[in-house]
Amino acid sequence: MQNLTRKNLFHKEIGIPRAFESIKNRTCYVNPSTHARKECNSDRNGRIYLPSTLKFSFADIIEIETYQESKDIKIVLRIDYSKANDLIVVALFPNADVRDESVNFAPSAFIKTAWLNSVEDNHKTLDESRYDSPIN
Repeated sequence: MQNLTRKNLFHKEIGIPRAFESIKNRTCYVNPSTHARKECNSDRNGRIYLPSTLKFSFADIIEIETYQESKDIKIVLRIDYSKANDLIVVALFPNADVRDESVNFAPSAFIKTAWLNSVEDNHKTLDESRYDSPIN
């Protein structure tokens, strides 16, 4: 993927645009990058088995990034994985159509990377200055 200039960066603690509520019932196929496959084989918490699909109803949207030069959207998801760990997935949705009330994208997610994170780790060190507030 080319280097893109960030347009907006949203975090769940600050606010996610209302349009993204429309994806809560979506399911998409997983297409892992070479980097994601490598990371899944060498994660410090053990081998990661990526699901074949992402079900947004079972995921917590942590972060959403949009870009000036494209209609691509990057979404960071946290998914229950095991008693000890959650699966963090960075997924790219190319050519997404974002409107005031809905978001549409192809039924396949390009997985840029993935890692396991302790269920007890809730990252309470959020730098709010990095993020935009949604206009809903």
